[in-house]
Amino acid sequence: MLYVTHDQVEAMTLGDRVVVLDRGKVQQVGPPQELYDRPANRFVAGFLGWPPMNFLDGQLVGAPDGGLLVVSRNDKLVLPLPAGTVAPPAAYNGRDVMAGIRPEHVTVAAEPGTGHLTMDVLLIEPLGASRLVTLTRDGRQLLALSGGQTTFREQQVVEVRLDMQHLHLFDRTQGTTLQRGVSSG
Repeated sequence: MLYVTHDQVEAMTLGDRVVVLDRGKVQQVGPPQELYDRPANRFVAGFLGWPPMNFLDGQLVGAPDGGLLVVSRNDKLVLPLPAGTVAPPAAYNGRDVMAGIRPEHVTVAAEPGTGHLTMDVLLIEPLGASRLVTLTRDGRQLLALSGGQTTFREQQVVEVRLDMQHLHLFDRTQGTTLQRGVSSG
């Protein structure tokens, strides 16, 4: 049976296979969880999921250890990529990218010194068993899903940790996937 809907939750819930279209063109076809975990491009990544995926502009830069780093345009965010993220790394050095990470893979670090970046807590929205946390700093905004009670408050400066195993990399110009998060959930 073919069922057409604009409601992503309905599509993810009812479908065995989902076709994501953008302006009449097929972007990706597959089981719902595969599309969520491994989007083919930035459009699919941003379309599926609530809260929406966070996107950060950057450039891939070679690291001293031979790996790659995602460096933001203002050099205030440097993210080391896990080994084997893109291969061969040298081919991607200098490439403009958009890094994507879902809010469930963004956490406020439990201990100082364990986060990737420092951000301000702008807003905490209770959702029952979890909290949607809006974080901001240097013109950058991230959403994080925090389980249960939070130990931080609005307007507090916190450290934020990104689960780099779930980072998605997209070519900034074409929006195509260079690397998809390596594990689900």
